Amino acid sequence: MNAIAFYPSTIMLQKIVKFHHNDTFIVWKGTIRMDEKDLEVLRVLIDTPNITKAARELFTTQPSLTRRIQKIEEDLGCELFARSKKGLTALPAFERLMPTLKRAAQTMEDLREEARAASGVVAGKLKLGVSINYARYTLPPLLRQYMRTYPNVSVQLSANHSPIIFSELQRCDTAVAVLRGDLPWDEGDIILSREPVCLVRSVSSLDTPLEEMPYISRRSDLGMESDYSRWRAENGLLEREQKNQLTLNDSATILALIREGLGWSLISEICITDLDGLRAQPVFFKDGTPFERTTHLLWREEASRQSRCAPLSIWSAKTRRHASDSVPFAD
Repeated sequence: MNAIAFYPSTIMLQKIVKFHHNDTFIVWKGTIRMDEKDLEVLRVLIDTPNITKAARELFTTQPSLTRRIQKIEEDLGCELFARSKKGLTALPAFERLMPTLKRAAQTMEDLREEARAASGVVAGKLKLGVSINYARYTLPPLLRQYMRTYPNVSVQLSANHSPIIFSELQRCDTAVAVLRGDLPWDEGDIILSREPVCLVRSVSSLDTPLEEMPYISRRSDLGMESDYSRWRAENGLLEREQKNQLTLNDSATILALIREGLGWSLISEICITDLDGLRAQPVFFKDGTPFERTTHLLWREEASRQSRCAPLSIWSAKTRRHASDSVPFAD
């Protein structure tokens, strides 16, 4: 039987735990009083087994952290970590207890959020994962607005390629995700924007046929790369051999190469913030369908129900860019 009781800034855990320790089968039954600092110490030690680095991350001294770990182990009646010159290694006892400690920490956080909600205060923790391009070109003013409007919300932001952020959302490592492209998701989903994909070339190369110029490709998700290939195939630009193979991850670098007359590319409008020396034109598929890049706001329904944070609609505020707010294109 598990029980969690709450006191001011303190967690009481009552649990019967069975585990192997030093080849001995141990049954631990008892009560341990822990505060949130203890839980934070154990959480940090999982990711940072080096005691010196862990102490630095926790803004404490190595001796103080060592004493705290020893006190936790004394209360539990067993060792949680094996010590060596390389640092700390979690023992089976710790691995067995960690899920309960994590639930206790989350329950404490939920209790605090419930109290704030009852008083009408919007607060809590927002774990937000954002695609790199959205983070670079669109997010900053939105995030500034959000943090000013809801100062009691703790924002944990990560930016990465959309497939990586999507995997974090699936693993529940993030609660809300802003992703580029259409990914299979059957929970919360809002389309934030659709912007055109443009053919971008330098002004100095306007008289040169595309088939005589190198195509500069950009690594993307499978769906987007398939659309790149489809458009090039429909326009007879796919099967030809190129002397120079240019493939990059960064749109800004691709635009710099294009300005130097080193080739052409297909780039989403969101990335085109400066047309100096460039010519950009939205493109269409053979059937007349515009070639577009979609930005989605995805979230887990459970996280939405539990959260006391601000409404998700703020992320679709007017400060985002739409196709109708596009950069000026030269004819």
